[in-house]
Amino acid sequence: EMEKDALVEIFPNSIIVTDKGKPFVRNICMAFDLLLQRNQPESQLFSMTI
Repeated sequence: EMEKDALVEIFPNSIIVTDKGKPFVRNICMAFDLLLQRNQPESQLFSMTI
């Protein structure tokens, strides 16, 4: 979905955040954070993005 929105470019060995995606880099990183995904139902994060 982020690739469709031109926020990232996905390659076999890398992911590049585009200029359009730079304001959303925190959201992009959260999509790849395994710890966040595993603990999501159990924890409330106070620094979530708006």
